[in-house]
Amino acid sequence: MSSTNTFDTIVIGAGISGLISACILAKQGQSVALVEKNAIPGGMLQSFTRNQQRFDSSVHYIGAMAPGQTLWTYFRYLDIHDRLSLQELAPTGFDVYQFPTFSFRVPRGVEAYRQALLQACPQDTDAIEAFIQRMQDVCRRIPLYNPHEQRQGARDYIQEESLGQYLAQLGASAELRGIVCAPTYLYNVHPSQCPLHLHFLVLHSFLQSAWRIEGGSQQLADLLATRFKELGGTLLLRHHVQSIDVEKRHATQVHFKEHPPCKATSILCALHPAAMMRLLPPKALRPSYKERILTRKNGLGAFSFFLKLPPTYDLDHNIYFFDDVDVTRGYSPRLHRTPEIERPSMFFLACDRGSLQGFTTMSYDTAVAWCGGQEYGRSPQYHRTKKQTEEQLKTHLQDLLTTWPIQDAPIWSATPLTYERYTATQQGTSYGYQHDMESLSNPVMPKTPIKNLFLTGQSVLLPGVVGATLSAVLTCCQMIGWSTLLEDITRDVW
Repeated sequence: MSSTNTFDTIVIGAGISGLISACILAKQGQSVALVEKNAIPGGMLQSFTRNQQRFDSSVHYIGAMAPGQTLWTYFRYLDIHDRLSLQELAPTGFDVYQFPTFSFRVPRGVEAYRQALLQACPQDTDAIEAFIQRMQDVCRRIPLYNPHEQRQGARDYIQEESLGQYLAQLGASAELRGIVCAPTYLYNVHPSQCPLHLHFLVLHSFLQSAWRIEGGSQQLADLLATRFKELGGTLLLRHHVQSIDVEKRHATQVHFKEHPPCKATSILCALHPAAMMRLLPPKALRPSYKERILTRKNGLGAFSFFLKLPPTYDLDHNIYFFDDVDVTRGYSPRLHRTPEIERPSMFFLACDRGSLQGFTTMSYDTAVAWCGGQEYGRSPQYHRTKKQTEEQLKTHLQDLLTTWPIQDAPIWSATPLTYERYTATQQGTSYGYQHDMESLSNPVMPKTPIKNLFLTGQSVLLPGVVGATLSAVLTCCQMIGWSTLLEDITRDVW
């Protein structure tokens, strides 16, 4: 650490956006401190171990990591692309959507996807052709998704209609709607409220290529932390930020609970925006800005489950189980009845060498209700309900995977309250603020009214690993200049 505890930039929060932002700024020659309250970096990238079995807390697979693709480009710029151990999921079907009467395998590549849709839904030829053409057109225009084009500040990619509206206009059949809307669970927005460009980007990023991080998603966090230190950065773990000083609309100093304060020219919060607000003096921001930040809706959370199976059980693809071709039924979470838990309308499952992991949707309010008014962690009712839910879910999973030894497997689980406590995500949301149609008129920007205080993360731009990466790049562009950073990326990579 600097002897004076003074830096060019302090980055608060070592999730993926914070790690990438810190690496970029350090690579640009800044003195950077990355502070994290936990003992390890990673946020939602964290992995954990139970009974000598490794599980990923949230990130089960990533997209666009083949040479020349979006995520590969930024990881290549940071010199981590060839140090990250990846396993490509099955090119002929990296995701499998299992409906009651048919299944659909999602293949790698836009053209292969088009052909698979035409085969599954021959009655929808015109709708499929229009959907594919528009997806390609929109994705070509998204800034930073195509970093070599350097379309600074362009917003013509934003679509003022929802995915549901667009499919209705196309006259899509129920089967086509089910297939196309299935990946909305990658960011948890109901199709009727999902901005069309958001769905296009997420779907397109995985169609480029889909990969599992070998050894768990923590590998990516550890690799970014190592690269940050190689670039001269200062990583401060177990540093719980208590407050940020603001004087004359400038952030000046960061205070910690048990460590000396640090000063910086700029401060970047890789946190949920509401968490940033709690660190600032009460009068540091205008009431209108505070209200806009604090009244935004958070996205839906998840009930995640983790089972230990023999290592011979392995899948080279992910499975989405739906109890109806109308996949939107999964946005009405059913995890609220005890002791009989109604089977959820959707499951996501991934299995890597005996590590069976999955999730279904769950609201924060449901998890709070399980506590029966008592504090999380001290409520016998919460733990009892959680255990009952685990056993009921095992029964449902056994019905879906009839030949797998589900009933005899140990199981663990996490609710939105778990994620709120251990990954510091607001209300345990999986993807930050709700990225719905309403949010288009009220976006959270990287620049705050405090001149040298910036925001990054899933709430700022887009959800997921690709979205969090683009958010980090966007914020760094705002801090050091679009042309400076994008020209540097282009020169290094291309």
